[in-house]
Amino acid sequence: MKSVHEIAQEVFDTYGVRVITDQERSGLPIACRPADERTCLTYLQQVLTRELSIYSPQVIRKSKLNEIILCQKLASEGQRRGGLTCAAFLGSLGLPFIRNKIYLNIKVGGGWQYMRAAFHHELFHMIDYFDDINGYYDQRWKSLNRPGFVYHKDRIDEQRAKPQRGFISEYAMDAVIEDKAEVYSYLLIDHRGTEKLVREDRILARKVVRMKELLHSFASEFNEDFWSKRDAASISYAKSIVKTRS
Repeated sequence: MKSVHEIAQEVFDTYGVRVITDQERSGLPIACRPADERTCLTYLQQVLTRELSIYSPQVIRKSKLNEIILCQKLASEGQRRGGLTCAAFLGSLGLPFIRNKIYLNIKVGGGWQYMRAAFHHELFHMIDYFDDINGYYDQRWKSLNRPGFVYHKDRIDEQRAKPQRGFISEYAMDAVIEDKAEVYSYLLIDHRGTEKLVREDRILARKVVRMKELLHSFASEFNEDFWSKRDAASISYAKSIVKTRS
């Protein structure tokens, strides 16, 4: 059986991404603790190497991702997180003191399906940032929502909108960047289930079409063959938030 170090080296050799397992941070804005070696090894074997294998090395390098930090008790601004992306344009220059990072809380719970989705969710934040900085504000994506909808983080008050059509998850209603990352992650792990949902949701259908357009403009390998493979590999994950919460 390969060790954590050996698998991490293989990831670096293939994708140019360092896997960090010993980082500990306290205070604000980010806090985390190292996960134990056994948990790291299981995650590397069962999740990370499998999910990375979906992509070519060229796509991962184009995302500008430098480091993946496996940890536990991850928090941002005092709030527990399943994952976190730290992207900066200077990080794409290879400077040792500024790195583009994804933090993954591998002891957060939620099962393997959630952990798979969380990786792709955070990776999309990196793609979104470096593909076009406007992606983080994306007025065109916002225009796909029903008139009058305001994302939770854009609201002046703290009132949260009720779960509604047009969103793949309740978390997608928090902000445009989370909406996009959620659509992406669901397409990656349950393409078939997501496509089934869009048959009854015109807003979500427009978002899926737009997401595939954005991805194909980012890298040509996000083509029909790619999505056919994701459809064949689908697991049961996507569910209507309206039917389950109304």
